[in-house]
Amino acid sequence: MRGYLTTVLDNVATFWSRAYSSSGIHDDAGAVATSTVSSVLMEPGETAPDCGGGTTNPSTLAYCPGDDTIRLSIQAILADWLGQQLPGEETPHPATGEWSAIYTVAHEYAHNVQEELGVWSDMTVRQVELEADCLAGVYMRGSLDLTADIKRQEFQEVVENAGLSGDFEFRDPQHHGTPQERVDAVVLGLVAANPAQCQLQYEPSH
Repeated sequence: MRGYLTTVLDNVATFWSRAYSSSGIHDDAGAVATSTVSSVLMEPGETAPDCGGGTTNPSTLAYCPGDDTIRLSIQAILADWLGQQLPGEETPHPATGEWSAIYTVAHEYAHNVQEELGVWSDMTVRQVELEADCLAGVYMRGSLDLTADIKRQEFQEVVENAGLSGDFEFRDPQHHGTPQERVDAVVLGLVAANPAQCQLQYEPSH
């Protein structure tokens, strides 16, 4: 599983590097920007420092802008993929398949894209999460290696996982969007296949 996730991460990096190049995006030194991010993949039972100075747990799936690192619990990825139960949880996760795992990786990587483009700090948590869903959809539609054809079952896996990621905690500053909003965001990316549409929909400056 570690090798599989590494391959997906590399594929996402290649996709966004090409997108940066075609859009004429440059780094601070004036060179064509490339998409790079560190990653920590935790096997079951392993922990690592988390974003806030504590330690990760079996459900950790996060991008930390402070150290530009994606932290992924392999156990959490498998729980969604295969329908397994995580420690401390009362019921197993619904089995949402392989594409839901790709969506999860692409979503967390999209937070790095937001950070690199300098929009992270100007957005609410809800806007950040919904745009990341949309950008994940753009990647999945545009990556020829993994998603040349969007088939009904694969599309359903992505949509189901996105919906399960929503919440109704409207007064919580960490509100990530309702299930329907999460689904709408990833579908926008899958259909539009254009990151500019994600920016137009979710960035306050557009």
